[in-house]
Amino acid sequence: MVGGPAAVELLYVGPDPGGKAVARLRSGVDSASVTVVDELAALERRLDSDVDCVVARHTLPDGSGFDGHELVQGADPSVPFVLLAEPTGDVAATAVERELSGFVPLSDGRPGECLVETVERVLSEAQTDNEGRTRSADDTADVRWKADILDQLFERLPVHLYVKDANARHVLVSQVQFDDPSALLGQTDVDSQVVPPEEGRKAYEDDLTVIETEEPIIDREEYYPSSDEWYLTSKVPRYDEDGEIVGLIGVSREITERKKAQERLEALNERLEQFVSVVSHDLRNPLTVARGRVEYERAKRDSEHLETAESALTRMESLIDDLLTLAHADGDIQRNDRLQLSAVVRSCWADVPSDGATLTVESDLAFEGA
Repeated sequence: MVGGPAAVELLYVGPDPGGKAVARLRSGVDSASVTVVDELAALERRLDSDVDCVVARHTLPDGSGFDGHELVQGADPSVPFVLLAEPTGDVAATAVERELSGFVPLSDGRPGECLVETVERVLSEAQTDNEGRTRSADDTADVRWKADILDQLFERLPVHLYVKDANARHVLVSQVQFDDPSALLGQTDVDSQVVPPEEGRKAYEDDLTVIETEEPIIDREEYYPSSDEWYLTSKVPRYDEDGEIVGLIGVSREITERKKAQERLEALNERLEQFVSVVSHDLRNPLTVARGRVEYERAKRDSEHLETAESALTRMESLIDDLLTLAHADGDIQRNDRLQLSAVVRSCWADVPSDGATLTVESDLAFEGA
């Protein structure tokens, strides 16, 4: 519900690092009164009272911004909903499908300068509707599509965003990757010659598969040898108002540096594993010899020095086993054990020369340790 000349009731949902977004709304939107809630449950309760516009972060403690949009739609579809989100392809594609009132990309977790402009625009549109200047459903969808999706998603997102028809021909292309994106309109990936024919044909075949089967492609890693670049691609079916498939919406984001870093890390881990295997083998041989000597001397005589030597050899073997376990672990070693201070101290004391000194542990503190 949109108020008159009185205060405009804005509801901000989610985190706001540094308070930048809320401060910008309070100072930039005329007559704005901003209420801040942290999660969807609080949003649902607050919708029982007058709210002129909801501004929500996509990442929330108990759900997503799209869940918040559904709550607002269920309570009062006339209330505008503006989403603040990092410019990732999946979020952008979903925003297109759901025709949100407004979308504001985040940069380093903070909204861009268009936040106030977007909120004022959606408030103005909602007020015009309530004053009787109604639009047809087609006009409203067209205005939101052009003003919000085209102007913001297709111009601002640092990814390759595109919409294709039922024949996999481009009908909309973002401006980030191409000097003249209009040159792609009406062309398939095979026709466009942006990439060599064999690479374009693979993308074209994927487009047809999505359109024919209505099965999306989500986060597929694609390599283009001609440019030595990697991309993370998602493609989802696009439907008309009658539920008939009319094409697809897709997004591709370059991940070349991430892939190269991943390959370097995998190579480093492989070298580390090889190194540990070699070192452990080289260490076990002299340990075996040393343990044999200790057992030989123990058979001839008893000595506390032999017990100390055997304890040190056992400790060394345990360290080698731990080193091999760590090197061969598939994931992060996250497990912590509950340890007693007295046991840890006595274990360490046993491995060092004491020269006749004694150890006294007055506390038996317990703690979590690896």
